[in-house]
Amino acid sequence: MSYIIKEKTEENIKKLYLDYDKELLVNTILESDAYVNHSRFGISHITITLCSDDFLQSVDIATVVHPDENVSLTDFTISNHEDLQHVTVISAHPYKERPELSKKTGRDYKNEIDSCFNYITSLI
Repeated sequence: MSYIIKEKTEENIKKLYLDYDKELLVNTILESDAYVNHSRFGISHITITLCSDDFLQSVDIATVVHPDENVSLTDFTISNHEDLQHVTVISAHPYKERPELSKKTGRDYKNEIDSCFNYITSLI
């Protein structure tokens, strides 16, 4: 069972924190109808491009420390690192109104990010 831990927007980036295995999420998205392509950046980060009738969006998926976890430098020692609670985060940017670009393209970019996030959460 999976669930949304937190949804937040900061610095024009929308983030969705999930209690869901990252590799299972990635594999589910890669097998979906909206999947276009992807790039892996190391072990914990992947960027996936998705396209449907409602959106054309690139999302980043990574494993991160739980957003409500208080973390200090001492938490990242070898002995403590495995004790931290990790979650999967989906992020997309820029999550802001782009009126001039929207006027030229006829697209609502914030709405496309929201639609893409809704699509991803519907898969799980």
